Order: sequence, then structure tokens, then C-alpha cells
Amino acid sequence: MAKQIAQVAPRRASRAMLRIVLQQLRAFNPQLADEIARVHLGRTVAEVVDANWAGPLTDHAFADAFSASMTAIIERCAAREGKAPMTKEEAGLLFHCVIHCATLREAIERSAAFMRALASKPGRLSLEVRDGLADFKIETSYSVRDLTGLLTDLSGLAAFHRFFGWLIDVPVELQGIRMCYPPLLDSGASAFMIPYPISFNSETNAFRFSANLLDRPVLRHPRQLDTLLQHFPFDVNDTKVAHETLTNNVRSILASALSKPETLPTELETADRLRISLSTLKRRLHAEGTSFRTIRDGLLCTIAIDCIEGERYSIGELSRRLGFADIASFRHAFKRWTGASPGKYRSLGATPDSDAG
Repeated sequence: MAKQIAQVAPRRASRAMLRIVLQQLRAFNPQLADEIARVHLGRTVAEVVDANWAGPLTDHAFADAFSASMTAIIERCAAREGKAPMTKEEAGLLFHCVIHCATLREAIERSAAFMRALASKPGRLSLEVRDGLADFKIETSYSVRDLTGLLTDLSGLAAFHRFFGWLIDVPVELQGIRMCYPPLLDSGASAFMIPYPISFNSETNAFRFSANLLDRPVLRHPRQLDTLLQHFPFDVNDTKVAHETLTNNVRSILASALSKPETLPTELETADRLRISLSTLKRRLHAEGTSFRTIRDGLLCTIAIDCIEGERYSIGELSRRLGFADIASFRHAFKRWTGASPGKYRSLGATPDSDAG
């Protein structure tokens, strides 16, 4: 039987992301924004950025427009900092350097060494392993924390996430994503780049995953890499054959709700949004080795820990933001997840706030 090869990540053309990048491009180069819209989408940029635009949008047209827009945004971001952006040729050389690594850990370490050699380029890579979790960090040198910088740094983080999963032929399930920017991008758009909830206003840009993956062998070879690099990282995959899990879909629905002032959907409401029955949802999640409650609790725990470590909210405010009826319910859940109360957990690294306990 032929070995199944996992896709980089399942993605669909995102109107939300397209509107955002074209709006951002139009702000500093309206002529180029309109040219991209006309050439790749057959519309004016004003039509495309209109939230009511519902014209046809193929994956191919989206990918071309998205790639051209993001390339211009990345160049703009680097230029205003007096830096040169990483070119497509340099990115290709980096990936060719790591394709011969034995493990994911070695691939990450070699990527970091390669980026250090590009001293004029923004972004320093590092890997930190602790308590069974691996943090892959990209410490940006961009001084302006605006949407241009966020889009640039998020696209870089997302590219490495997808590339690492491709190298080892295993989807890299993330435990959390941190960005050193304000929340300037909603989850509907950011999910195209990286379909996990993002914690903003952090000290650096990073994603966290199980350290067990670091010892996974690199399974790809240079011929496959040549094919990947034809459109990566601004491509859109064929979702009919992409490796996609119901777990990811459920997590995305819950993460989207948490990013907005709305009630977290129940298991039944989640099944309705996925257009499947409740029994089908339970059965398929069980087949993937998980459950709705496990996904929900894992997501809430990750966000809670990140917010407590970053001291961004009081315990009371955090409990409300995560949808708990009261502080007592949140405390009970947090202790069940971590073995410690929120106040005690926070006191390990910071002074507890007034309503912690």
C-alpha cells in the first residue's frame, strides 16, 4: 500500500484575509492594490474590499492576489525599518538546507543558524523546550506594532508551522500561539494563516507544540521540496485531499467564538454549525481519540494559562472572558486542569491580583 503523504494544511480562499491585505496595501500603494485586484480578480480594489462583495473567487485567483499583496506588505514592513526582506530565493535556500536533517529538532536548529547568517534580515529563531512542550520563537526586530507588522510576522510564523508539519509528515498540533502585537486581526482572517487561537500583546512571536514531535524523522526529499516551493507559503491547497481533522474544525469554531463577545457554543450548537448530527460529532471525535469536552477544556486551559502568565487580566475578568458563570466555577475548572488554583498558579511568577484565589 502506498504511504499516505499529509498535506501542508487544509486552507480555503479567504475573502476576509483578502480584504484585509488589499485594504492594507491600498493605504500605502493604492495603484498597486487596484492593479492586483484587476489583474487577478477582474475587479476594482474598491469592489473587492467591500464586505458585501460575493463574486466568484477561485483558489487560484485568491492565491495569486494574496501572494502579490503580501509580498508588497512584507517589503514595505522591512523597508520602513531600513532592512531588506527575506527573498523567495533565500527562503528556498533555507528549506533546501534543512531538507537533509534527520529530525525536526535538527531542522529547527539549522533554520535558526541559517537565519543568524542573514544578519540584515528581521527575525531571530529559537527553540525552548520545557515540561514536555516546545516553544518555537521568532523574535521580531520590527519596532512598529501595527497591522503591517502583524501580517508580516504572522505569515512568517505560519510558514514555519506548515513547513515543519510537511517535513515530518505529521500535522503539528499547537498548544498556543503568541504574538507581540495588539489584537488587530480577527480570528476569521487569521485562521487562514494559522487555524489556532492567538494570544496577543505577548513578549514575542511563538507557537507551542508537544516536544515529542522534535524527535520525529524528516520524511521528505528534495524533489518533493521543489514541488512545494512553487507556490509556498501563499498557496491554497486542494481541500478534497488535504489532511483535515474534525478536531481542528471544532477547535476553530470555539476559538472564533472566544475571540468575539459571544457565548461559547455548546456541543449541539457546534454540531449544527458543522452541519452534522450530534451523534456523528461524538462518534467522529471519538475515532480521532478525543471529545468535545477535551477540545474545549484544552483550548480554555491554554488561553487561561497564557493570560495568567502574561498578567493581562484579573482572575475575575479572565473568568468572564472565558464564559464562566462566576469566579468559583473558573477556579474549580482551572484546578482540575492544572492541579493549582489560578491565584496560586499566578503567584509562582507574579504577585496575585486582588480577586485571585
